[in-house]
Amino acid sequence: MSKCAHRLVAQTQCPKCKQQMCVECFANSVKENMKCPSCQADLTVAYILDLCSKDAILSSHSLKIQMSSKSIQGVRKRGSIIINPDFSKIPEFSKLPESPRGDIKTKSVLSSNSDVTIFVDENSYRPDPHHAIFENPDSPEFITYTKEKGWDFKIIQTATLEKMVEVITRPSMEDPYFAECLVFGYPTVTTKEELLSVLMKRFNPAIPDKMGWDDFLKSYLAPIRMKVMGFVRSWVKWRFIDFEDVDMRSNLETLVSMYEAFKPKMARFMREFIDKQDAKFQQKNLSSTTNSDAKVKVVGELKRVKDLEEVHPLFCYSVRDVARHITVVQFELFRKIPVEELLSQCWMKKDNKTLTPNIVAMIQMTNKISYLVQNMILSFEKLSHRIFAVEYFVRVAEVLKQVHNFDGFKAVVAALDSSAVFRLKDTREGLSEEVKRLLDEFNGLVNYESNFKKLRDITAVCEAPVIPFLGSTLGDLVFTKENEKSENGQLKLINFFRVRTYGSMLKEIVMKQDAAFEFGQSPEVHAVLEKIQIIDNEDQLFQLSTKLETPRSGEASKEEKKKISKARDVADKLWKKSNSYFRKTLIGGLISLK
Repeated sequence: MSKCAHRLVAQTQCPKCKQQMCVECFANSVKENMKCPSCQADLTVAYILDLCSKDAILSSHSLKIQMSSKSIQGVRKRGSIIINPDFSKIPEFSKLPESPRGDIKTKSVLSSNSDVTIFVDENSYRPDPHHAIFENPDSPEFITYTKEKGWDFKIIQTATLEKMVEVITRPSMEDPYFAECLVFGYPTVTTKEELLSVLMKRFNPAIPDKMGWDDFLKSYLAPIRMKVMGFVRSWVKWRFIDFEDVDMRSNLETLVSMYEAFKPKMARFMREFIDKQDAKFQQKNLSSTTNSDAKVKVVGELKRVKDLEEVHPLFCYSVRDVARHITVVQFELFRKIPVEELLSQCWMKKDNKTLTPNIVAMIQMTNKISYLVQNMILSFEKLSHRIFAVEYFVRVAEVLKQVHNFDGFKAVVAALDSSAVFRLKDTREGLSEEVKRLLDEFNGLVNYESNFKKLRDITAVCEAPVIPFLGSTLGDLVFTKENEKSENGQLKLINFFRVRTYGSMLKEIVMKQDAAFEFGQSPEVHAVLEKIQIIDNEDQLFQLSTKLETPRSGEASKEEKKKISKARDVADKLWKKSNSYFRKTLIGGLISLK
């Protein structure tokens, strides 16, 4: 923080790295980048709450000093403001009764996170008329908790909607991740209108019994409002489409206006953030309605092994270039899938092309890749060419795995393990030992019996950009969404643990959609792939396979082994041409791509 130009006395520390730093530097970094300026840890606006030292927060006794106009002017000169919030100007509070504590004339102060000190007139404060809905006890009738491995605190299992909102906005709330998941998962249990309405009611809580005004302001009201606004900020960031509705946008503006009476500077930042997200959302919509493909990065002319064109034009290109092209094509489809289609779960219905067109487009592309690989392999009458083709696509699959395109990886491996290709015994026996080992490894990763557990585990630890296997992702969403409500006495408690899990999955998908690959697609590879005639009928492909290699049981005869050996030699010569041209290292029949 040696580069700080603010020269402020007020210091704070990052809650993650504990580094002491300038309040202004920390606040600006969190508001603009949602990161600590020192350790770059991810933070939310809620962390800005207690930035000033305790000495900066004045007690109520200090405020009882005679505050002449001169002293007030002195405060203003130091960059502070005095506010007497008039909630009567806000529609929701215009007809509220007089404060039960209206006889108290003192004012209280709350130090802001930067250069603003806010004076709040206690006489003007009005609790929300519905505040009682947040005052139910933490009994099993209203909420239950659970624990999860890896977390040191209680996690909400089931609760009423109002109790859930009350708990996640408590000053002592220890599970910030739940609020982030709720932004994505709430549509499974409530409506956007109801959720925003409950948040607005929570914004002005009643003063707890035996709590003084200053304690209420500092340790109760301020943290609650900050957490409400922190959640709303995350909501606006990740689900701005919810606020395209006129009524939702109007209520959002009302909430910000309520916040403005308390923290004008933070409210201004909030409005700027909303405008920024609005512009971003509109630009995204414009791109989706125009020719967005024109903005996709395109690579220049690729190197080609012309000697392999007589086998097939696709083999002229390196496996890396083909895998990268497939990845970019799939990613452009993957990133277009909106959360609304995932939430609807309509991809299983008859009219899925109308209800979930983007999910269907992604599924169709995955199937197309799988059928393309099968058709390519089965198009060669020569055994040597089939051996080379299988090995070529094994290498393509490895690159897809290396670049974290697990959907494309699954599609290629599924093609290599299809009935029409798997039954080609002569072809499989002609593969190099290294390729055979890789095939076994890849088939183990995509094993359906374990519900793709190994593939899930690899995907979970990979850094972005990533394209997850869409099939298992959609299956998880269907499984998790079942039965979100739990009977508990006379109330129906919402299963928020499922909402948390569901929202977490949706958030991971959205985050993966936002991280693009650095490489682009190739017009040359695209042209070659489009010329390949694709048969998408399993029976026809199987019949084609039996014509290439007649069924045999047991080991190959001496003559068959001799034929396979010769074909292996020819395949090696083809790889030698390819490897020498692309200057790669041949290890056990596999190109080293590192």
